[in-house]
Parts: sequence; structure tokens; C-alpha cells
Amino acid sequence: TGTLKVVGNLQVEGTTTTINSTTITLNDKNIVIADSAADSSALDGGGITWGGDSILNNPSLTYSHADKRFDLNRALNVNPTDGGLVSYIRANSNGGAILELRNEKLATNLSGGASLGKITFRGLNSNSDQHYFADIASRAYDRTAGAETGSIEFSAVDSGVTNNNVMYTFTPTQL
Repeated sequence: TGTLKVVGNLQVEGTTTTINSTTITLNDKNIVIADSAADSSALDGGGITWGGDSILNNPSLTYSHADKRFDLNRALNVNPTDGGLVSYIRANSNGGAILELRNEKLATNLSGGASLGKITFRGLNSNSDQHYFADIASRAYDRTAGAETGSIEFSAVDSGVTNNNVMYTFTPTQL
């Protein structure tokens, strides 16, 4: 019992380091994981896992070398505090992906419509340059309970030029 204070550096060598603590506080703003990895393939599967052996399908964030991405096995909720935009990426009950964009700071009546969100499709062209190809946008026109009105808009690139005239807008009666 008591407090062990180490003034200076502490180096622990071994295959397992266990810390039984309810709170860990770090002053450093960067945590390095797998700093001895020779290349990115050695990072495969590395990340953070929450919970112990008693939890089935532990929540985790891991790196996939083959896909060059991070894999998160739970829904992702992006909820910035500075504008009311809320985004969710999750799987539905059939295993398909759902991306939900919400703007929770809209006025009740919106003349001309207000953007709820937009998904932009970009990719590499034949010169390997990033290029915009299309987008899907949603607009809200009325948020009054019982009178909610909105639309979905599709636009695309035509012959290499972003052509806002090639836009299709659908209202609920057209869907």
C-alpha cells in the first residue's frame, strides 16, 4: 500500500505489463502503439480493445494492413458541439451500412430549403488525380411537426465538368 514515485524515466521490459487501476492519467498528448514495428504489416490487428474475457465481441478499434484502414466493430457517432451536425455510421439489422447525417440546428420553416447533409463521391481519374464524380444531397423545407417536407438531390459530372444543370430533385410525392 502507499505510493511509489519514480523521479526520472521508468523502463519495464517483458511480454505482459498489467496495471490494475480505475483511472490512468497521461500528460503526453500522443500514445504510440507498436513503436518497434518494422513496417505497417507488423501493425496488422493492433489497436485498442475494451473489456475483458467475459465480454463477447469486445468493442475494438484495430488496424488492418491489407485494407490500409482502421476497423471499428461498433457504430461511430460523430457529434460535434459547434453546429448541430450529427453523423452516425452503423450497420443495420441485415448487416448493411447506414450513414445518417442530421442537422439539428435548423429553423422550423426554411424558405428555399436548408442542407441536411451531402455525400460526395470522389475517385481517381485516368491521370490518378482525385476528382469529384457525383453527390447526393438532402434538403429540408419545413420542420413543422406533421408537415415535414424535404427532398433528395442527385448531381453528377458530365464530360469532366461539374454540371449543376444535371441535377435531379425528388420530393416525397415523387419517390
